[in-house]
Amino acid sequence: MTVTYFSVLDMERIFVQLCLLLLMFSTEVSKSDSPHQPKEVLVIGGGISGLAAARKLVNHPSQLYDVTVLEARKERYGGRVWTSRKLFKKPIGAETDLGATWINSKEKDNPILAITRKGEIETKTSGPIQLHVPEAGKIFTGDEANKIFTEVFSMMQSAVDRVKATGIDVPLQKAVEDEITRHTFQGDRAIITSILRNHQAVTKADYSAMFFDPVKLFGWNTVVVDGFDQVLDAIVSGLGTEKPLSVSLNQVVRQIHINSDKKKVIVRTKDLTQVEADLVIVAVPVGVLRNEALLFDPVLPGEWYKAMKELGVYQSQKVIVGFSEVFWPTDIGVFTMTTPEGQEPFIQTWFNMQNLVGMPFLIGTLYDEAAVSMEQTPVEELKQQVIKVLGKLFGEDLVSQYNMTTLVRSQWTSDPFTLGSGAYPRTGNVAGIWDTLSPPVCPYIYFAGEHTSLDGMIGAHGAYNSGIRAAEQIINGRCERELKRKQKTKEEKEKKNKKKEDKSPKKDEL
Repeated sequence: MTVTYFSVLDMERIFVQLCLLLLMFSTEVSKSDSPHQPKEVLVIGGGISGLAAARKLVNHPSQLYDVTVLEARKERYGGRVWTSRKLFKKPIGAETDLGATWINSKEKDNPILAITRKGEIETKTSGPIQLHVPEAGKIFTGDEANKIFTEVFSMMQSAVDRVKATGIDVPLQKAVEDEITRHTFQGDRAIITSILRNHQAVTKADYSAMFFDPVKLFGWNTVVVDGFDQVLDAIVSGLGTEKPLSVSLNQVVRQIHINSDKKKVIVRTKDLTQVEADLVIVAVPVGVLRNEALLFDPVLPGEWYKAMKELGVYQSQKVIVGFSEVFWPTDIGVFTMTTPEGQEPFIQTWFNMQNLVGMPFLIGTLYDEAAVSMEQTPVEELKQQVIKVLGKLFGEDLVSQYNMTTLVRSQWTSDPFTLGSGAYPRTGNVAGIWDTLSPPVCPYIYFAGEHTSLDGMIGAHGAYNSGIRAAEQIINGRCERELKRKQKTKEEKEKKNKKKEDKSPKKDEL
């Protein structure tokens, strides 16, 4: 027998080598088999829906998600939330908001209001509305104005209820006209019908009455005093102990490619770079998706493209004007006026910023054709149009005494990263559209954005909630459950077929 003796030095060397081998083995296990390895998630689009999704994942206590937001714009995130501070001499207030401005205070559990409270961000309510009827030389305020708008709301609700009762969709425009013919007016018929016919949803010939909710129109009376971008900054920077989000600007995504062999998503950008991830959340505006500016490889299911094309895309713009001094009533929050029948409405409604931020600014809103043409109107011509409209409201002689110091406008229609202002339900749409647009295309692609749900088409809080929904689909294992369900269905089908084969009579062997 041969006996081998080891020195103390040899024993130490062997011990070190064994430790190294164990360390290498444990490292490989952690890389490949550990259930706690973070998933790489890319959020395509840094609007409020994408940022909400990223925040939800980053805040998850498991810390299982490594999230990066890819935003196409070079200078900012936020999408259609844009506080344009660079375009103003004293950019300190809500008068710089060219995108989202108003928060619906009547919306139950509004997440935007929750953020402002948690972040101690100041908000204010707009104040009372004043209705002008220039053709009749009348002005209504207080209870008189409230009575008129209450009747308008009642008629719109009645028109929608009648359509829903029949179960047959018609354009909201037709539903309102039918209601006008049958309604017993309490107030001035001409004024009420003018307000109804010039409502931005009613003016669209194909807006669905079945999916229109008048209740969602009321409660938009709160602004973030120092600009809506404070809400975005709170989401990105984090509140309390929340970690900041990782947002990468100037990332124009052109293609989302699924590599099935590697089980990875490859995101390719305009500058020919590519990034790998385990999952992606597509939070891109409906106008961009409909324009197919973002390509999917392989292509998404045909019903997804069909649903996307069936939605309507609306246009809205803002015009922000400032003057040397205030010449309008400072105790009124909103000025609106009727438009004579047959005349194209142009900036009927103006919001008073003086009583909110102490600055002599008014914000006007435009919709559809007027919004589109406004983008192409030369600045000096647009100034004259604004002066003319304000002259109808407050008197030409009065307005002519004051100098317009500022005029800034949004351009969401031509903006390549929005190509419109948002989505709306068209006549004939069915609820199945959102059943198609809201679920993920498993196992890699998830969707967020106001267009992905009917409830999402109600402003910033609707878009925000769609991002939360997409993140929860990931956290709750939506695709994993779907895969198990399909596998179970497949196994049951195979088992059933096998039983049929076993029961079928066999031919005698020769």
